[in-house]
Amino acid sequence: MESLFHIANKINEMLTEYELGNLQELRKNIHSLSRVPSKYVFDQRGVKKDWGAHFGGRAELQFNIGFENNSFRYGVAFSLRPSRDHPNLNALIEKINLFNEFGTEFYDLSMWHYDVEHDGSRSEDFQPTIVKSE
Repeated sequence: MESLFHIANKINEMLTEYELGNLQELRKNIHSLSRVPSKYVFDQRGVKKDWGAHFGGRAELQFNIGFENNSFRYGVAFSLRPSRDHPNLNALIEKINLFNEFGTEFYDLSMWHYDVEHDGSRSEDFQPTIVKSE
């Protein structure tokens, strides 16, 4: 199986032909940054051994990729775990509310979550639904 770094690089190459390939430029403009955060959607800082998210996506809806149960998965996610750089989740509330307006339209996809409050276990897959406040 190819490494996730290799797959991320292939995705970056393919994205040059699509509007999503300009994600970092879009992020620069939206966040009024002085420069583009990365040349690539998936760069080495956002890709780990088994999972990766687009660089800079911690306070955004994240594009993510990864290996799970001997298969490759891809999708979008919200990281709701506080960190040193993102101690509260207020920046995500508006984005989650926007997702909730459209999330149920993705009936042909799957949704799941980690129970970080208790044992860190992964839920079973379920049909997309709203992200509840709790």
